[in-house]
Amino acid sequence: EYAAAVGGDWGIKGALAEAAFMMGFEENSDKVKMASFAPLLCNVHSKRWPYNLINFNSSSWYGLPSYYVQKIFSQSLGDKTRKLLPVKQSGLTKVTASLADDRSDLELKILNYSNETIEVRVLLDESITEIYMLNTTTLSADPSKVNSLD
Repeated sequence: EYAAAVGGDWGIKGALAEAAFMMGFEENSDKVKMASFAPLLCNVHSKRWPYNLINFNSSSWYGLPSYYVQKIFSQSLGDKTRKLLPVKQSGLTKVTASLADDRSDLELKILNYSNETIEVRVLLDESITEIYMLNTTTLSADPSKVNSLD
């Protein structure tokens, strides 16, 4: 089980920390078989923990930024991880890649925890001859804000 709730940060900073942690799961998928976010569900009128992935009342719900990180990761996982040639990474950036068994989809995740634009160059090996489509998903937010029912 995991959740980045250090210092009461349940916004984008915690979500990005969890994304980096989950990228480690992918890099070590031969060793990591399962992981679970906790706590998962919470009725906002009966909170036991200050940090819950999905919060709800009788008529609506909201997910913390971590929920959207989980959603992105669930929709972008190849069958086999790919070793990347070393890229210039600082403690604030992380890059992982995975490829579908049929070689139709290359999933590349780039995490930038800094406020600065970064340049990432990825060299693919010769077994990847064509990439048909590139989709990008960006998760960003004001670091001082958190989601709520309001």
